[in-house]
Amino acid sequence: MGRTWVLDPEQNKKQNFQVGLGLKLPTGNFREKGVYSDFTGSPASRTSKPVPLTIMPGDGGLGILVEGLAYRVLNFPIKRSQVFAYGNYLLTPRNTTNVASQVFTSGDPSFILNPVVLAAGANVNTTPDTYSIRAGYVFPIPRVKEPLLQGLRLTAGYRFDGSPRRDLIGGSRGYRQPGFFMAFEPGLFYQYKRHLVSLTCPISFLRNAEADSAQKRGAPYPRTTAFAPASINLRYIYNF
Repeated sequence: MGRTWVLDPEQNKKQNFQVGLGLKLPTGNFREKGVYSDFTGSPASRTSKPVPLTIMPGDGGLGILVEGLAYRVLNFPIKRSQVFAYGNYLLTPRNTTNVASQVFTSGDPSFILNPVVLAAGANVNTTPDTYSIRAGYVFPIPRVKEPLLQGLRLTAGYRFDGSPRRDLIGGSRGYRQPGFFMAFEPGLFYQYKRHLVSLTCPISFLRNAEADSAQKRGAPYPRTTAFAPASINLRYIYNF
């Protein structure tokens, strides 16, 4: 990932804009398997098959990550506080992974042989685009004189993450589970010399599972879009 400030940081310490461009490598196993039954639910039908897309530990695609950040230092209502906005979009040119989707592994002929499913290639998984938008307020603890706590900041923010029905570049065939969630995101940041630790906990208040392109045309196959009600994100950064 490469990032650069739009304005000279030495001349613009109270506000600035940052842009970034990078690559997301195809790490993780996009062929992970588990033992599942078919659409009948019979224990006798349990076999090893690819796990559902929502818990697949990898998408199998090389992605292009575009991001932007903006911030402004404020002295109200707390001195040395900041407001910020951040967004990124992951472009995935790869079309499908050729891994059987849960439509195919369901074993239900009414899904597998559905003309709309076949036309959309939904019997195999796709490699979807994703996006994330965050905005919030970062502030120090007032009246703290302890030196070790001078680098502590609290944050209250808004988060909007999702995956669209169609990719911006490349093909959009295959099975995907588009949707988005909105969350309140409290957290804290702690900086000591060259070390920076951040801990955030987005708590979702709106979760929306959308229909993909095949479902928009009437294909009646199952959805298992999973949204966590909350998550914990921990990050450590060392500045060289």
